Amino acid sequence: MHEFIGEARRCVEGAKRSDLGGGVARFLLEFARCGESGVLAPLELSGAELAQPTADGHSKISDHDQATIVKLWNDDDRSRMAHDVARDLPTPFEVHAQSINAEDFAVEHSIDLHAGLLRPDHRRMPKEPDLTMPAPPQMRVVDLHKSFGRLQVLTGISVDFPRGQTTVVLGPSGCGKSVLLKHLVVIERPTRGEVWFEATRIDRLSETALGPIRRRIGFLFQQSALFDSLTVFENVAFPLREQGMRDGDEIAGRVERVLRMVGLPEKAKQMPADLSGGQRKRIALARAIVLEPAVVLYDEPTTGLDPIRADVINELVLKLRDELSITGIVVTHDLHSAFKLADRMVMIHEGKVRLQGVPELFRESTDEMIRRFLAGEALPEELAEIRRNGHDPVLRPPPTRSTPASL
Repeated sequence: MHEFIGEARRCVEGAKRSDLGGGVARFLLEFARCGESGVLAPLELSGAELAQPTADGHSKISDHDQATIVKLWNDDDRSRMAHDVARDLPTPFEVHAQSINAEDFAVEHSIDLHAGLLRPDHRRMPKEPDLTMPAPPQMRVVDLHKSFGRLQVLTGISVDFPRGQTTVVLGPSGCGKSVLLKHLVVIERPTRGEVWFEATRIDRLSETALGPIRRRIGFLFQQSALFDSLTVFENVAFPLREQGMRDGDEIAGRVERVLRMVGLPEKAKQMPADLSGGQRKRIALARAIVLEPAVVLYDEPTTGLDPIRADVINELVLKLRDELSITGIVVTHDLHSAFKLADRMVMIHEGKVRLQGVPELFRESTDEMIRRFLAGEALPEELAEIRRNGHDPVLRPPPTRSTPASL
């Protein structure tokens, strides 16, 4: 152990000989930096002593070396050791790791020299620990409430929208799906709750402060919302000019690129009235991505399209996710599209989240409401309304008129 934590040169050579998998060398490099990269917590090591460590059953430190061998280095010492270790590390190690045991180091921390990690107990870490952390969500809403007068539309919705994935929001008409989308771009502000874009809470920002956030969010409107008086090129270029871009060549290049992405570069000079419904939707999608957003919100992207044109839109949504890593949030009633597009799904019912998770969770759900929704079956209370006996006294049948026999 002395040769590992002693002089910088000797520790590197010892690491090469005994830590053949690279764990000790990584530990020494981090130790020299005193935990600056976050793997090791800084320790107060002044005056600490080491018990007699062994390797392969043989003592590695002679009796006369059992004095204090760890001291509190100054910044220059750490810097020199980190430099020496980093310079001399072989990459990659072409040998097999040997087992080295060390206990009772410093303040009773256990060290796994193979993994190069320190932990404040006596359990061993896995030999190849997974230090990756899940990425924070691109957007999220927390305990979201929204009322319009006495009408409560959203009553405590909490949803994460993972980065680079497509989340499909389902639910009956009038359950609050489109209201949720409007909160994500702060067209509506919550009665209570929070809306976050990455690490920024946005529901309290001023309109001026919201500008940079909104430029990172594209919106595909249900009815496309193209300007009838502008050509396709001018429609797609509109957001660029609104953001102050004046370079004609740059504008033309970006418009041409997104039109090619949606497969309609030849339509640049045409007017929206000359396009089919599916083509207008694709032009609207090109306009939504021309600012290179991190997130695109899709409000009923396949509404009004035949199955073939709808599938073209679905493929474009998948293309944006796979090629541009765009986070997609899709509101739809089209169940075929929902299961094709979704990495995750969220069911909203009566202003609350009924279920959220991967598509398989929805297919396997035993919730009667979710099962009927996915099967396209009316709810019992809705069937009761149309199957009840008798006539509504307000809706009287029209009087029967007698017709003369001669006619």
